[in-house]
Amino acid sequence: MKKTFFIMGMAVSLVIVLLGLLVITGAITDKPSFASDAPYSYSSGYASFGGDAYTYMSNNAQEAASAARTVASNQRDIFELIQTVSGILLMGFGLLGFCHFAILKSSAEAALAAAAAPAAPAPVAEAPAPEELPDI
Repeated sequence: MKKTFFIMGMAVSLVIVLLGLLVITGAITDKPSFASDAPYSYSSGYASFGGDAYTYMSNNAQEAASAARTVASNQRDIFELIQTVSGILLMGFGLLGFCHFAILKSSAEAALAAAAAPAAPAPVAEAPAPEELPDI
């Protein structure tokens, strides 16, 4: 019964390691769609004024689009970092679990082997001869 428990624990641990590998490679996660990789560039162009000198207009839509691309690029980088770290953690816990169950299995087998081996008779101490005893 215990041997089956240890083997099942090792098998589940190997499945966790495999899931960690799949997470790192991205095989089981959906690829999110992000905007292009264009780096942020601040270029609002020349300022233009209306009919009077108090009406200032700039190209804020271009700045907003550029900032949105930058945010999307940063989100993708964070997503990839979280994906890699979670895969490494899964693999680490899986390997730790595998080693734990392997050690438990080997110690249980060693205890079983020690219990099955015949015990050697304990040596009998000989009583000292009367002439060797000290005088009181």
